[in-house]
Formats: sequence, C-alpha cells, structure tokens
Amino acid sequence: MGDLTTEIQSTAEFDGIVKALGATQLLVIDFHAVWCGPCKFIAPVIEKLAEKYDEVKFVKIDVDKQRELAQRYKVSAMPTFKFLKGGVVVDELRGADARKLAALVQQHSGRDPNAPDTAPLDIDAIAPPQQGPNIRQWVLLAFFLYYVYKWWTGK
Repeated sequence: MGDLTTEIQSTAEFDGIVKALGATQLLVIDFHAVWCGPCKFIAPVIEKLAEKYDEVKFVKIDVDKQRELAQRYKVSAMPTFKFLKGGVVVDELRGADARKLAALVQQHSGRDPNAPDTAPLDIDAIAPPQQGPNIRQWVLLAFFLYYVYKWWTGK
C-alpha cells in the first residue's frame, strides 16, 4: 500500500474525507477485496495514477471490512471504482480496465491533457497487457495430450 492512497478503516473516516474535499475536487474510491485477483492486478495502476494526479484524492475500501460503505454505494463486483465530486457520484467503472480507469481520472480531474507539464501515463509499463498462450504452446499441448491419450488407452 502506497502513501498516496488511503485505506479506509471506518465509515466515519470516509465521511470525514468526503466532507473535507472541495466541491470540485475529485475523489476516486477503489472498492476491492484481498481475495480479488483483478484488484491485485490494478493496484499498481492506482498508485501510479495517485502519483501523477496529486490534486485527486484516492481511497481504497475493502468491501469485506467496510460492508456498510459497499452497500451504501451498491457495490456488487470487484474492483469497482466510484468517482465523486462534492460528495456526489459522477461516474463509475467496474472491472480492472487500466486504460479506462486512467481515462476517467484524467477526464474528471479537470486537467488539460495537452498541457506541457502533463506527461502521458504509460499504462503498458505499469500493467502490461496479459497475453494468453501462443500457437506453439497450443500445438505442444495438443501433442502432449495426444500421446497421453494413446498411452492411457493403449492404442
């Protein structure tokens, strides 16, 4: 867990953070669970976004520990990201789509993407696209299974 994101420990802590934010400041809530694989996949992206967008507040809520907050925001899938301004939900993202998450943070932060001081965020460097087996691996697997079948059946 990085220093740029806050892990919410109570409903009161969360409500205090929401009240302390300005009307136009973006709050990104990451509803996650420790057992959630996609949540672990997207975690480094959240940290990098928190580094890049220092004007945006990022918080993490473990749905198993903070059930009341998960119910309040009607979270039914992990990860779910809620984007709040002035305490009002302005957008939502379900799933670990790093590109979409970065785009929504940029969109709702109000930062000009063409400003000279904004370097593009390299999502591929943070979370490389997952690749499945290549054709060579599939062919090797097919041969292996064929020979196992022949050995097993005695043909």
